[in-house]
Amino acid sequence: MSANEQFGEYGPVLVGNSIKGILGCYGNNDNIADFGAPNSVSEFNVGDCSDKDASAATMMQLVEKFDDLGEFTDSASKRSLYIHLTAIDTYEQQKLDQKVAKHVEGFHVLLDHQESQALISERASIIFRAEADNLLDN
Repeated sequence: MSANEQFGEYGPVLVGNSIKGILGCYGNNDNIADFGAPNSVSEFNVGDCSDKDASAATMMQLVEKFDDLGEFTDSASKRSLYIHLTAIDTYEQQKLDQKVAKHVEGFHVLLDHQESQALISERASIIFRAEADNLLDN
């Protein structure tokens, strides 16, 4: 779910669905409401649907999850993302926002390269980009 601009009393609604894969929610005006009929997700939730805050540490966990799902064509691609996120995490912990922003920009460049070389799946790249953007918004 993305960019939901419904301005009703409940906000975005996703009720009793069985989702095969990853549920990513970004840019919604409110939390997702399920009215007591929870959704089942076979993989995991990201973005606004996740109970985790956007952070480099959370993104490093996503690297591991995406590796388990076979979203990288080789271990070097996974390792380069993980190393880059480790640097971002260090700057994030030190509250060096300008360095975080600069390295997130570099992270996007790295994703561009990995996508152009088919080293990462499109779905993983889209989620990493959205998570990186959320990290900057926090």
